[in-house]
Amino acid sequence: MSEFTKKAIKETFLSLLEKKPLSQITVKSIAEECGINRNSFYYHYNDIPDLLGEIVKDIVENLLTEYSDKDSLSEILHRSADFVIENRRSIMHIYNSVNRAIFESEMWRICDYIVSTYDKTFRNSLQLDSKDREIVNMIYKCEFFGMLMLWLDEGLSEGIHEKINRICALLKNLSEDLLLLDINKKAPR
Repeated sequence: MSEFTKKAIKETFLSLLEKKPLSQITVKSIAEECGINRNSFYYHYNDIPDLLGEIVKDIVENLLTEYSDKDSLSEILHRSADFVIENRRSIMHIYNSVNRAIFESEMWRICDYIVSTYDKTFRNSLQLDSKDREIVNMIYKCEFFGMLMLWLDEGLSEGIHEKINRICALLKNLSEDLLLLDINKKAPR
């Protein structure tokens, strides 16, 4: 029964979030819409930010699980962008709320996952030392996170898929340039 109630609370919250901004959703409105009392809500969650944090983590876990075997950096980025577009209203309500820190934390985690996956699948041939690899990975994470935040700031403007393709092409060139630098660094003089 407990998991059923949690699921109902989450679904009700998401339904309300689709209709109105986060700041207009209360525990009382969730409880009434869900057909439970407020104590049932508080049994499962401390407050709405706690509920939101769990929902965002669930969504991220589902995305990461669903795309964990993808080899293509652009495929992972395109699927993530599609998810954002499909859930545009809810995501913009969260993004424009005071609870943006939760959202940004999870988006950073997605960027970290994408870069780690890319590192394992595409750049294994790059023989960088661990410090250089860490710096390169940070560049990639910051690029993807910045692109995502800018896209959200622009209200999810058109053209994200073209930008993803271009960024992936540029970063692929960066990886190839780094490989050449690495080879040249090891070449005898």
